[in-house]
Amino acid sequence: MPYTTSSTISSTLQSPPVLPAELFVPILEQTYATATTEDYGVGSLRQLLPLRLVSRAFGQVVTPLIFQHVCLDSDEVQQAFAQLLDNRPDFGQYIRDLRFDHVHPLQPHVEHILLACKSPNLANLELHFEDSEETTGAADSADDSWQHPPRDPIDRLFHALAALRPTSFRNGGVDSINADISNWLGEEFLALFETDWAQLQTLHLDYDLGWSVFASHLSSHAYERVIIGPSLDIRSKSDVLSIARNPGVRSLALRVFPNSHPFRWPDTAMKADDLRALLRDEPRSVKDKVAVVVLNDSGIRSFEA
Repeated sequence: MPYTTSSTISSTLQSPPVLPAELFVPILEQTYATATTEDYGVGSLRQLLPLRLVSRAFGQVVTPLIFQHVCLDSDEVQQAFAQLLDNRPDFGQYIRDLRFDHVHPLQPHVEHILLACKSPNLANLELHFEDSEETTGAADSADDSWQHPPRDPIDRLFHALAALRPTSFRNGGVDSINADISNWLGEEFLALFETDWAQLQTLHLDYDLGWSVFASHLSSHAYERVIIGPSLDIRSKSDVLSIARNPGVRSLALRVFPNSHPFRWPDTAMKADDLRALLRDEPRSVKDKVAVVVLNDSGIRSFEA
């Protein structure tokens, strides 16, 4: 029986070959992608952050994944992210999905972040406009700028937006925004859709900024997918039909509340039955591409033909 030598022990205890960190990218990308559909990457972000500390090589691989999906859900977070991009402008190139919640178009850090994201990687952009009480109070007490909002910040905002090339855009409403600002936003977005953002494939329009401003545009331009509502109005039935009949719109989702709903909603709001009646006599080519999306009381969406 042969003796175990020191060289045999050494070879037995030898570390396994080290795999390049790049080989883990497809695995991490798949894991990360499946976790970002509902939470915009927050859950998987917590798992990815510790991996940056494994090694320098792992840090270089994981960092682009961390910044693929970015949700900025408050003014404080937006300011902090703008400061981060000041220190590390290279992070902006990794952003693929960017969502702003509770954002006001007069805040300079919004423009700052958009300029830093000037990258072909940015595919999906969401802007949920909303005025905060703190911001409103500060502006009102300072110079009455909410009664007479300045035009320059909005011009700079849309200059930054025009430099982007997203394929999907969602406007999440303009809750509590000054009416003049809301009108400017509608005009500027319409111009953007017809010029610099002609490459858009998916357009999702919500609430006050709404879809009615863009009814003529949606009736004549091509989109892979259009999502509208729940700010549909029964007085705009002809606009809805015009958009549905546009052969350039390949898929149309109309989001409405059910026929009975606990929230106070205008009497003119279009309900699920209104839409079904509106589409009843349309040809199959129109019906097949339209989905009536009923929002139930818990906010969960149920799709009905």
